[in-house]
Amino acid sequence: MPKPKQNTENKIAIAALNLAAQRDWSSITVEQIAKAAKVPLAQAKKLFPDKDHVLAALVLVIDDKVAKSIGKPLSQGTPRDRLFEVMMARMDELQANRKAILGIIGAVRQNPRLIPLVLPAHVQAIKKLLSLAGLTVGKIQQPLVIGGLLGIYSATLCQWHSDQTPDLSKTMAGLDRSLRLAEKAAEILLRKI
Repeated sequence: MPKPKQNTENKIAIAALNLAAQRDWSSITVEQIAKAAKVPLAQAKKLFPDKDHVLAALVLVIDDKVAKSIGKPLSQGTPRDRLFEVMMARMDELQANRKAILGIIGAVRQNPRLIPLVLPAHVQAIKKLLSLAGLTVGKIQQPLVIGGLLGIYSATLCQWHSDQTPDLSKTMAGLDRSLRLAEKAAEILLRKI
């Protein structure tokens, strides 16, 4: 059975990810990405005016990989257990591309103007993680839940950044601790309302 064709944005994002594993993000150009993706330069530039605009597409590529690894939304276990599973699936995908992702994180840290390019994609990623965990959130609670999970994801990403264990045990422990604290905070808040 033939593989489904990747859309052009995905091809460009995957090419950028592969290049980021080989060299520093600051030295990569749109021309190099387009060539690696086998996409005409004019088409690549139409989709992504510069290489930094590819970063949001990279987040979506990771989302797709996580969705494929999880399959259908989870329904067994507590909400915390399900969130743990999908967030660790995301960490596993980052780990599979560790060198590239660490380089990109370094580039974003050195150039904070890139944050507005990737933040909306990460908000969408959190919504996708909630969906994969089989969880729905009311419109009123959604900003609080997404903000909280984005904070947990950021803390977990920092833990992953320095985690040298082969099984990511430090990352898992940090994520578990953060989710337990969030669960307790949510219980306290709900009791006061």
